[in-house]
Amino acid sequence: MRTFIRTILHFFANWIFNSLCLYAAGRFLPGFHIIPQQGVPTYLLVMELGLALTLMNTALRPVLLLLLLPLNGLTVGLFSLVLNGIFIFLLDRFSESLEVTGFGTGLAAMVLFTLLNMLLQMLIPLDDDIIYFSIMGQRRAAKNVRSERTKGIVMLEIDGLSYPRMMKAAESGRMPFLKDLLKSGTFKAHPYDCGVPSQTSSCQAGIMYGRNENICAFRWYDKKLKRVYSSSKPADAAEMEKMLFKGEKPSGILNNGMSVNNIISGNASENIFTISRMFPDSREEIGQINRDMYYFSLRPYLLTKSIIMTLLDAAREVLHYGWDFLTGKKPRLNRLHGFYPLVRGATNILLRDISTVMVADAVAGGREAIYTTFIGYDEIAHHSGPDSHEAINALGGIDRSIRKIYEAIQITNARSYEMVILSDHGQSFGATFKQRYGLPLADYIRDLAGKASDQKKTLRVVSVQDADDNNANVVALLNSIGDKNKHELVRHATGSIENAISSSEQGAIEAAQSGENDILVLASGNLVNAYFQSSEERLSYEQIESLYPGMVAEITMHPGIGTVCVHSENGPLVFGKEGTRNLSTGEITGTDPLIMYEEPELRAGQLRYLLDFPNGGDLVIISPVYEDGTVAAYEELIGSHGGLGGQQTTPFLMYSSWIKEPEQIQNSREVYNVLRDIKNTPVPRSVTAGEPETFSVTKLLRQIADIKNWIFVLARSLFFSPAAFQKIADNPSFDGPALLIGVLSFLSTLITMNHVFGSSTRRVLTHLVILTLFYAVEMIAGYLTIIILRGRRKPFRFIRTFLFTSYFGILWLFLLTERAAPAWITVILLLCITNITLSVIAAGKLKLRFSLPVFLILLILIPALVLVLLMLYSFIRFIAARR
Repeated sequence: MRTFIRTILHFFANWIFNSLCLYAAGRFLPGFHIIPQQGVPTYLLVMELGLALTLMNTALRPVLLLLLLPLNGLTVGLFSLVLNGIFIFLLDRFSESLEVTGFGTGLAAMVLFTLLNMLLQMLIPLDDDIIYFSIMGQRRAAKNVRSERTKGIVMLEIDGLSYPRMMKAAESGRMPFLKDLLKSGTFKAHPYDCGVPSQTSSCQAGIMYGRNENICAFRWYDKKLKRVYSSSKPADAAEMEKMLFKGEKPSGILNNGMSVNNIISGNASENIFTISRMFPDSREEIGQINRDMYYFSLRPYLLTKSIIMTLLDAAREVLHYGWDFLTGKKPRLNRLHGFYPLVRGATNILLRDISTVMVADAVAGGREAIYTTFIGYDEIAHHSGPDSHEAINALGGIDRSIRKIYEAIQITNARSYEMVILSDHGQSFGATFKQRYGLPLADYIRDLAGKASDQKKTLRVVSVQDADDNNANVVALLNSIGDKNKHELVRHATGSIENAISSSEQGAIEAAQSGENDILVLASGNLVNAYFQSSEERLSYEQIESLYPGMVAEITMHPGIGTVCVHSENGPLVFGKEGTRNLSTGEITGTDPLIMYEEPELRAGQLRYLLDFPNGGDLVIISPVYEDGTVAAYEELIGSHGGLGGQQTTPFLMYSSWIKEPEQIQNSREVYNVLRDIKNTPVPRSVTAGEPETFSVTKLLRQIADIKNWIFVLARSLFFSPAAFQKIADNPSFDGPALLIGVLSFLSTLITMNHVFGSSTRRVLTHLVILTLFYAVEMIAGYLTIIILRGRRKPFRFIRTFLFTSYFGILWLFLLTERAAPAWITVILLLCITNITLSVIAAGKLKLRFSLPVFLILLILIPALVLVLLMLYSFIRFIAARR
């Protein structure tokens, strides 16, 4: 019901806005006139014209764009904007209340309406893409192998959102759709522990493959190869993924599926903006990505709106930072460096919009498994804080995207889907190590090592601590745009921005790999892997002590250090300021150093798992949890994750209530089993087989009363969603609502005919017969179209869809006002023909380009044939009478 109300509100908002546009054009555009009519207030004329224009935008735009798809593609979607001018011309042609003189006036009106329509789409977030066709989804559906017995799974990750913050956002109304899902009882949510390192590449590998071994942090070092691996570099991400299987054939949660905007691919066959698969393996995959972006650009206003909103979000970031600077907010980062405002806009708006459309289309196409990551919250939380106004606002946009995908799942006929909403990790808050103590950790370690070294020399300590871990997704987007654009200027611009975004980390990595360094300090949030270059093997505590006596103890005592983990001859050790823990034996000397991170036994097991990674640091350093609950990142981020402390290890899982809640999850790799079980759940037979085609009054009334079952599909069919029409055709539970809507439409048309042509008893009976014949001709023409193009099919599918979508017949009641009859008749007839055509396509599973001409020909031929037969019959009777 909420969706239906939102759809109606969106329609009325468009109606009011179009009316205001008409009024403004009438006042300020020379040659654009609203012609007064005797006894009718001007505002009623404007509202009437606005309603006709809104109906044409709703009904004709989808059909024209679908028919003229190549033209719209050649003009990069601009042809859809020209349609406003065509609709204004139609109003001028058929309405006595509007007059447009001159081509220039029509052109000016077209520009005005286009700009204001775009403004409406940006200001009113009721549904950014309400006229949703799933063009790409239907084309995918023809290629994908469907199995009605196999359940599909859609996994929507909100990067960096912890369970407590998700629940707070839902309960406060910041994420109203998630709130509705939880409040209704259809979904449930619970926290889990992602383990260490608490960062995306490790967590996604665990979620998608059930394994994340040796992904030591967001960036780590292979001492033998003298190579730094960074999760933001495509080649490194691809290598990390291959390392998980060591030559074995990979098997992930996305087998035969689709990955959008992730670091890890999950063995998906289709990858879009996925870092580990940024460079596709085949021409076919390249072609698919091209098609995906092409169809995204075809949606009216969507690409233009996304770009404009991205730029506005970048400007908003500048204003937010300016306000934080003026008010002296602490902690605070410099958020104007490089291209960060644009990176924020791209992650928060553009990538989110693209991901939403791609996933919705993949659902319509019946993809078996789909996984996407919404990274906008994580990006903003890193720089502004996870509880900041800016970060919480980003959750509202993500919530709307999840709602759209959920609605696509509800109306698709391609497969039965389960939707899972999850996060990979959380975020912890706090001023950075450098902000608290005045110098980076690498400088502190260099000073200590120099003092402890027998040689007393100045050591070369190199740090890699690039803070922008989401830049890789933006680089993937820029790479896609640049490689696929024919214009040299565009390629050069995207390439320059891409290089600028990647330059800071790349320079640090090149310095780290130069081979002229003594110690490498690689930061991932509040966790650091430190590597000593004196050996290609991992050094033990005893070996480090022989090289740098007392240094480990000195590091541990720094107030910005919580624990130092290191291997020793007696097993892996965790050093704290007041005690030590042996991770092999569990022996604790003094105070347990893991108490500050809560659940010390759990943390001990997680750290033992981390320290067993071959490429882990000689020292693994984690910041403390301060008395106020904050942590200190070793890179310049006030919202961080990667280590322990705070909410960074407390992500969430949210799924249908019928799914059994798993036992305590202590590492993200255990999430894989949960998702695999959901994916492998067989579809219940009742869902597959559907209801039998039986009829009874009681059953029909029960179906009508079950409003929640059909009102959503009704709302989507109002905007010509093919998936909604297909749902109606395939589902016998819509028989009752179809009969109700058909009767209301029939009565509305009959009342209008009686009002216009007279309502004597004889005329009423005549109108009743004519209208019945008219409905019969429409149904016969539609069913014959199916038989001609598809062969004999059960008629119930078409009759149900025809009656259910006959609601535009109710619009004939507007003719009772006797205003603008030609315009109304034209609009209503076009709406009715559109719905009948879509009903034919859905019931017969046909294609538009064949169905529409055949149906229109039959719609003309059948009455003509009947008329010829009547004339022939009359002629024969006349001849017989003369004889």
